[in-house]
Amino acid sequence: MASIVIDRPNLLDTMSFRLLVERSVVQEDIKVSVPVTVLLSHGEDDATRLSASVREALNRLIAADWSLANIQRGFEATGFERLTLTAHARVPVDENRNLHDRTVAASRPGLMLSSPTVSYALPTKKISAVLEELRLEALADVGRQLPILSQTTGRDWRLGHVQFGDDPQSDYRLTSKGARRGTGFDDDGEALAGLSALPWRLM
Repeated sequence: MASIVIDRPNLLDTMSFRLLVERSVVQEDIKVSVPVTVLLSHGEDDATRLSASVREALNRLIAADWSLANIQRGFEATGFERLTLTAHARVPVDENRNLHDRTVAASRPGLMLSSPTVSYALPTKKISAVLEELRLEALADVGRQLPILSQTTGRDWRLGHVQFGDDPQSDYRLTSKGARRGTGFDDDGEALAGLSALPWRLM
């Protein structure tokens, strides 16, 4: 009669659990976008002088490192050339005050700054740095728990699989970089939360 022998030392048990780590990120700056319209008379086509003139007006609004984008040219019935563009800069949060009145004051005849829009989205570089810290923090926490689990169960557990993902039970909104913003924060709030929900599998 044939017999089946199970090689028990080669059996593989798994233990899966979810770990949540969180970090609050202080809102230090915001992104301001300003539509700019410039009227040029015939012969005013010096790009360097034009850029300097636009940046001078923008710095009267907020002193910052402005970038100019979406530059388009057109013509007015009066014979002037119309140049439109959008200026972007990251500025301290406390600059978000009286922006409409300040754009009017910074404008001049032939160079008009329109009402800015403000974005509280965190810079991609900052989000990536926070997520990296969270992942390392979570890995360190699991490493701390492994000896405890092994001693408690009498099994020698090792980390077999890690998946960084989303926690369907939380009330946080996922950003494009994997950080997550709490729904309790308004867009003008001073702090954002970054989360990583991690299903772990031990073998």
